[in-house]
Amino acid sequence: GETTFEDCLVSLNVLCDVLLTVAKLMYPLPEFVLIHKDESVLKDIESLENFRLNVYKVTLSQDRELYDVELHAEPNYPTLGKKFGVKSIAEKIRQMTDTDIEKLLSKGESESPLIIIDDVPIESEGVHFFFRVVKQTQFEAIAKQGCVVLLDYTADAALKDEGRIQEITSRIQKLRKEAFFYVNY
Repeated sequence: GETTFEDCLVSLNVLCDVLLTVAKLMYPLPEFVLIHKDESVLKDIESLENFRLNVYKVTLSQDRELYDVELHAEPNYPTLGKKFGVKSIAEKIRQMTDTDIEKLLSKGESESPLIIIDDVPIESEGVHFFFRVVKQTQFEAIAKQGCVVLLDYTADAALKDEGRIQEITSRIQKLRKEAFFYVNY
């Protein structure tokens, strides 16, 4: 599919949120993984690798299976309302597989209804889709509108030491600036 301007903005917004979170840490992260199915979005994000990101390794991927990230569905009870058999419908929504959800999402939200379960038409507002890391790994997952970010928060002594060095350097630079002390070459 084509990358829309909105897709790029969403991906950049997620990336910005994540990087702001990372920037609050006092040490660099070992790895940052961005997963998106659209290669052109990944290429746009790749241009940011030249910035100082406080991350040792940036990995861009289209393969969610490699990181055990799956799509899941949950019923949106307020939207489903008191429809007949809502409990059985909710259970069938929860039991949808990653492949089932991919097929539904590929149809597009403009198609109405999104799915029919037990002769009840379910619109796209009736279901919440989200990404989840299936196996416990060193990564913490953040996902928004098709963009999955995995962060490795594990820190060894060397990373923590580097964080302290960065903090000391930053404070020295601030003090130098406040004192109007400039080095002339």
